[in-house]
Amino acid sequence: MAARGDGQAVVLSGEPGIGKSRVVDALIDSVIRDGARVFAFQCSSYHQNTALYPVQVHLEQSIGRTPEDGASETLVKLEHFFANYPFADVTTASLMAALLGVALPQGTTTAHPSPEQQKLQAHAALMSWMAEEAERQPLLLVFEDLHWADPSTLELVGQIIDQIPTIPLLAVLVARPGFAPPWGSRSYLTPLVLASLNSDQVEAITRATTSGLALPASLIAYIVERTDGVPLFVEEVTKSIVESGAL
Repeated sequence: MAARGDGQAVVLSGEPGIGKSRVVDALIDSVIRDGARVFAFQCSSYHQNTALYPVQVHLEQSIGRTPEDGASETLVKLEHFFANYPFADVTTASLMAALLGVALPQGTTTAHPSPEQQKLQAHAALMSWMAEEAERQPLLLVFEDLHWADPSTLELVGQIIDQIPTIPLLAVLVARPGFAPPWGSRSYLTPLVLASLNSDQVEAITRATTSGLALPASLIAYIVERTDGVPLFVEEVTKSIVESGAL
């Protein structure tokens, strides 16, 4: 649906280790094979007070910024990068530089009279960037660990959700249980909860982990009990059993 222009969003939630990242990785591999673009944003528990931190990281990667780049080099890279987008104007590069915390060289063109105005313009520019990318080819937008997102990032995600129906875009929003999204329910917003595995599913993972070796039913039951059916823990416990030589 998203590829046809009917944007969609999915809120993927589950306990740590339940397999959220694996689902996202498989989806990313699939859409890339189908010719779609991917914008991936990773929220961090260490940067919950840094405005738009996951966007900063993605933007730096997109323009090829290095730790050695000073203000002038970063501004040039931003100018070259956004020169390919019709929405960008003479102030876009300086606006994105400010988002990255780069001190602008004297004489740089700016049009951001206040912090609030600058934030509004930054969000508008980011939305335009994503929209133009999505119009060129279908776009998968991933925000991981949204339970650690800073308020500005959550505000941007809310704006993205508001505009999704008009953009060929699929947004996958990943969080742990207990995360309370600041946006309401929408017809195009699907909640998806990853639950613990049952014994048959645990057995399938143990077979994959042991290269096809079938474990006794009693050992499968032990693994289910020890791991609560969490896929990551199932793999770890199975590997430890194999490596111990107990089999």
